Parts: sequence; structure tokens; C-alpha cells
Amino acid sequence: MERGVGTVSEGKVIYIADDEPEILNLLREALEAKGHEIRAFSSGDALLEALDGGSPDLILLDINMPGRSGWEVQTILSKRPDTRDVPVIAVTAQGGSSIEHSARETLGFTDFLRKPFRMADLWETVDAAFQDT
Repeated sequence: MERGVGTVSEGKVIYIADDEPEILNLLREALEAKGHEIRAFSSGDALLEALDGGSPDLILLDINMPGRSGWEVQTILSKRPDTRDVPVIAVTAQGGSSIEHSARETLGFTDFLRKPFRMADLWETVDAAFQDT
């Protein structure tokens, strides 16, 4: 599938969990500017607690967070009936094709957004996740 820059779908509910306030605010502001409803969390546990109020259309999940890591949170999300089909994008400075392959196959991450990222990378990754659903 060819990814298009700036074609991010509008009006989706997106949950973001990242313990870095700068990244959390950057993602929130960028996605709100595209017309999305954003719920931002500074931990994976806070995101999991918020799911009692409903499921989002997309989750952006930092991998390295204190408390539950993004790996642990994704394990929980993939087993819950209300979130197992929600696309989850790993936001991480970690990487490598073997890690990405394993995380996709084992944990069901939809895609990866590597820190530091360009806005074009954010749009492409989010747009692709919505096109795949």
C-alpha cells in the first residue's frame, strides 16, 4: 500500500500514552490539528483505566514507560475483547527489523513510529493504520 503524506483521516478518537511530556504534547497537538479527539496519558496504567469508558479508534503507545511498559500494555490490549481489534502503533526509540517483526507477530502492533520522528512519518503511520482497519 502506498502511503500519502497529509491524508490522515479526521474525526477519530485516539489514545496516546507516553511518559515524555514533550512527545505527548507534540502528538496531541498535531493530531488535534487534524480534527481528531485525543485522550493523552502519561502511563500505560492510566490508558488502561480509561478504557472502561470505551475504546478508541487508534492507540499510540510508548514502549519504554515506568510501571507497565508498552509491551505489557499491548499484551493486555490484545487480549481484551473491546481492544483486540484496535490498531496500536508503538512509539519508540528502540527498533530494528527483528524487534518490529517479533512485536507485530507476537503482540499484534500495527506499526512503529520511531523517535525522533518527522511529522510526515506521523501522518503516514497514522493514515496507514486507519486504511488497514
